[in-house]
Amino acid sequence: MRILYASMMLPYPPTFGKRMEIWTCLCALAAEGHDVTLVSFNDSGQPDVDPAMLARVCRKVDIVPLQLSGRMTYLNRLAALPRADPYDAVRYRSPEFRKRVEQHLAGGKFDAVICGEVFMLQNVPIGSSVPVILKKDHIAATIFQRHARYEQNLLKKAYAFIEYRKTARWEKRVCRQASAIMACSELERQVLQNLCPGIPVTVGPNVVNIEAYTSSEASDDYAVLYSGLLDWSPNQDAVMFFVRSILPHLRRMVPSVRFLVAGRSSSDYFRRRISRFEGVEFIGTVPDMRPVLSRAAVCVVPLRIGSGTRFKILEAAAMGKAVVSTTIGAEGLTLVNGTEILIEDEPESFARAVASLLNDDVRRHQMGLAAYERISTAYSIHVLRKALRETLALVVPTACTR
Repeated sequence: MRILYASMMLPYPPTFGKRMEIWTCLCALAAEGHDVTLVSFNDSGQPDVDPAMLARVCRKVDIVPLQLSGRMTYLNRLAALPRADPYDAVRYRSPEFRKRVEQHLAGGKFDAVICGEVFMLQNVPIGSSVPVILKKDHIAATIFQRHARYEQNLLKKAYAFIEYRKTARWEKRVCRQASAIMACSELERQVLQNLCPGIPVTVGPNVVNIEAYTSSEASDDYAVLYSGLLDWSPNQDAVMFFVRSILPHLRRMVPSVRFLVAGRSSSDYFRRRISRFEGVEFIGTVPDMRPVLSRAAVCVVPLRIGSGTRFKILEAAAMGKAVVSTTIGAEGLTLVNGTEILIEDEPESFARAVASLLNDDVRRHQMGLAAYERISTAYSIHVLRKALRETLALVVPTACTR
């Protein structure tokens, strides 16, 4: 089939969650034999994009410039407050992007459009003969709701609550324009089905290419790793929660522990903020997370804000690493608490769980192996291919159902 994929960013190299979600979907579509045209934003913060790799999975790549200025973010958010639509909807609304999509649809016979983000759906014409599938890797309103719960700054808390209310209304209205929706987990499928009655909602999980990872023993038995896009406020909150509330308990239990923080960050302020804590090593941007993962004895996911499912857990499990997470961090994944992952929400119990793994390399290895087995069967490219096949069959009568 001919598929038009509308994306908010170019996905290669897949150095953080959103890129990985788009890239694995494109790879799955290509493996199914579909002819994919990618229409994507490319903002000024993506200097590392590799067009040659995109050409391997897409017949054509059409790039729409998106200029975002980090220095102006707060002013832009303030200017968008009086509007009825949430900031991210305003930010990604693009007449040029919509025009490009319309040109592609008019110039060639496409069987379906896959929209890789709810905020991109407004740039895709609805009501034509071409069905639109919304691939949803999180509930946008949930992130603001949780942000408002944990934010200490009263102005930021008020802002998060306002954006939550606006996003909840907008997201509900826009999602109902899709022909079908792919949720990233059964938990979110139920939420979206209640949000959009009458629209088919399937599960297309976030996955990893398991063959690209190699299980390895830790080179540092006292290294604890958190990885993520460190420009994103939920990841910053998770790191600060760990160093302020969890790490002091953990250092008393395991004095030699070292906390590694890896992932893209444009903020030198955030690096300085966490580097002042004893035992913290800020690694920052890396071209490939796998060598960093190989250093870790335990991976931690102390997220309090978020939605969807976490690629950081999938990557750690794909390398056979034991993971300790909060309930929100592990949300939506089917890993079994106690054998495939440890889940704790209170700082001291979280620290105790990490310490128990650092002090028991046999249990650590067994848990990493069990997590690897779960990821291999439930979160592989093969699983996503099957989900895409079934979802396309719902909206395209001639879709192959092999």
